[in-house]
Amino acid sequence: MSLDGELWIDRGLFEHTSGVCRASSSDEWHRVKYMVFDAPDGYVEPVEDRWGKIKALFPVARFGEPIARHTHHVYAVDQVLCRGPSHLDALVHQVLSAGGEGVMLRAPHSLYEQRRSSTLYKWKPLLDAEARVIGYEKGQNSAAGLVGSLVCETYSEERQHESPKRFCVGSGLTQFLRQHPPPIGTVIRYRYSGLSSQGLPRFPRYSGTRADM
Repeated sequence: MSLDGELWIDRGLFEHTSGVCRASSSDEWHRVKYMVFDAPDGYVEPVEDRWGKIKALFPVARFGEPIARHTHHVYAVDQVLCRGPSHLDALVHQVLSAGGEGVMLRAPHSLYEQRRSSTLYKWKPLLDAEARVIGYEKGQNSAAGLVGSLVCETYSEERQHESPKRFCVGSGLTQFLRQHPPPIGTVIRYRYSGLSSQGLPRFPRYSGTRADM
């Protein structure tokens, strides 16, 4: 039986989990769990039937309940029937308050698809922030000879006393911007999905420049 899932240790440990999984040897592999979302073998079965098979094989990790450490290494991720917009808002708020990124929405009776699907939607809020351009990284491959990413420092008029953090923004840059990037010193706007354990924006994406500067 094929399984679709993700390796996981705990909330807020995304970078740590990635490091453990990349290591050829680690004393922390015993903490890693495989969290199962779906079963690709059941192409012709609706999601409810596939979920039933998964739940029959593995203990269910229900949101808000602690996972027994060292007991199991494979868990079925709990799936909740959404009762409407207000119920969804409450679930999302609960997940975000616990340090989660968002939720996955799946259409009832949907089939498994090995591609982008109109029946499966990732819902997670994006945050907005500003950064100052301090340099450029060269592009590679199809972007050779162009700007690959903007080297930036975090910027906030309210927090100028804090030491800025340096990171790169490449996603969201158009071909024109790669040829004619914002000048050094420009304050750009970007969107991101939370912060890493080092306090850096995760998956930053360029969204524009500040018009008043």
